[in-house]
Amino acid sequence: MKCLFIINPYSGKGKSITLCESLKARIKEIPISCIFTYTEYAQHATALALQASKQGVDVVVVLGGDGTLHEAANGLLQNPDNRTALSVCPVGTGNDFAAAYQLCGQVDSLINRLCHPKYSWQDVIELQDACGWRTYCVSMCGIGFDAFIAREANIKKKSGRRGKLIYLTAALRAIRRYRPVNIQFHYNGINRTETMLSMALGIHKTNGGGLMQCPHAVPDDGFIAVTLIRPLTLPDVLQALPKLFTGKLHTHKKVEVFQTKMITLESAVTVPVETDGEDAGILPVKAIILPGALRVMI
Repeated sequence: MKCLFIINPYSGKGKSITLCESLKARIKEIPISCIFTYTEYAQHATALALQASKQGVDVVVVLGGDGTLHEAANGLLQNPDNRTALSVCPVGTGNDFAAAYQLCGQVDSLINRLCHPKYSWQDVIELQDACGWRTYCVSMCGIGFDAFIAREANIKKKSGRRGKLIYLTAALRAIRRYRPVNIQFHYNGINRTETMLSMALGIHKTNGGGLMQCPHAVPDDGFIAVTLIRPLTLPDVLQALPKLFTGKLHTHKKVEVFQTKMITLESAVTVPVETDGEDAGILPVKAIILPGALRVMI
């Protein structure tokens, strides 16, 4: 097996570096050809994964969080002939992709996965903007409130701050500043306009480190799981919060869920978009499901 390890040295406040050194000491015990590479700039993981895919590397393993994993996945998916699998040893803040496959951030567990590999093919959401720019979502895409939070948190990350606290402060800032907007969307032959707080498009059930915003998502059923949240009052928020942790968000009166293979969204005002916690521009966008597009080593 040929394996490329992509390490984000800033993930987990440097924990990824310690983990990498432990892995290097242990990896000599198994017959695997390994290359260890540290990311040096934004989108570096994308370039590294794309090169690995074209060179026929068997698996790319990310030592980092959902952001680094998102970049690596996009690199693999840019190769139409990709057969390289993706895996992760999570040391980031949210780690929702890893949680979906119950992958932990321990060296022993990763060594066992490499020695006894199992694979799963999951769906991917392809996002296209009005200019034809494309990006790929492997966990969840957020429109509106969620994207505003992600953008605020990423600004803090760029200034060197890390940890779950940045998401809390970003959420508090979003509650004060973000206002619901009218969004026009088309899916399953239906045209609608809704005033909404946010919309989530999911492959996996959770985002934000375990918040079940798309409890009806199944990663390999060939559908985008959609959760629409209408404007919330303070009592609505207090009622909805526990449901985010129990997978019952869809039972709230201001929440609607459905499935589709494609959805287009637009708005007359600026509405931010994020995918896997990373900035993905603004509306309009078209989201299309790509069934079984990503091979995952679990």
